[in-house]
Amino acid sequence: MPGLVKAQYAPKSAAGQNDQGEQWPLSKCQIDGYPVSNLGCPLSSSRPHIEEVIPPQHRGKYQKWKREFLATETGRRLWDAYDHHPTLTLIIRVSQDLATGASTGEFRWDASGNLTNATITLGCKIDSGYPASVYYPVLSSLKGLDPFCAFGGPILAAAKMAHEFEHVNQASAGGIAYRDQNEMAYAYEALFSVNGYKTNDPRLLELAEKMGGTPVEIFEYREHRSETQAMRYLLERLENDKLRRVFLVSVKKTMNRVAHSFQQPFAEVVQSIDLSRPVLSVAVEVKR
Repeated sequence: MPGLVKAQYAPKSAAGQNDQGEQWPLSKCQIDGYPVSNLGCPLSSSRPHIEEVIPPQHRGKYQKWKREFLATETGRRLWDAYDHHPTLTLIIRVSQDLATGASTGEFRWDASGNLTNATITLGCKIDSGYPASVYYPVLSSLKGLDPFCAFGGPILAAAKMAHEFEHVNQASAGGIAYRDQNEMAYAYEALFSVNGYKTNDPRLLELAEKMGGTPVEIFEYREHRSETQAMRYLLERLENDKLRRVFLVSVKKTMNRVAHSFQQPFAEVVQSIDLSRPVLSVAVEVKR
């Protein structure tokens, strides 16, 4: 995959993290929070649109998150793209199980490689909690801004929604290749768990070559790409350039410390949006 970090795969890396920063064993590999073997399950909806499945007890807070998300051009663009999509039914639901996290999965493609079904699951408490910095350099950086502005509540929830929408973008753009990569990742993890966690197994090396990286590397790549939408949303949503500069500095510190592979996605966002000169100067420093 373009931009995929070719890091050494070691047994100590045999764990990933979900959007709540919780560890899960790689032998039960999840892409976007779902077991890879379940990603092809069909959904019941038949008409392309966004379908919101929200339990009554969570509808009030969900509407606040949604209003915050749609208060930006980034949020409206992402929402409209899938609410008027020619082939895709996107389910958005709120779950008690994920708490402060979120996930995207239950993908299904047609024979032509068009994504026809996907589900974004939002934890019922996504308006609180900051995820692990190594995979989420943007969302985790918001914690450092608390002294300047309260980033809990609907803004944090909307930023997590933007992150999840980008996972749908990736699955849609990737088509059959994305599906095949998921299936190979599942095969990799199954083999890895039965061969005594030997990373130099020729069969694993061959699968990694075909996939474009190990499952951990692919997970990191996808999460970092999804962080770009959260960053777009936040740069648009922050009220003034002072907060935007503080935000970018916070992302820089996180990126330099634990998320070096976010450098390229970060630079792409900076180059694609219209930043004021003071904010751009900070962004250029970050890019270096």
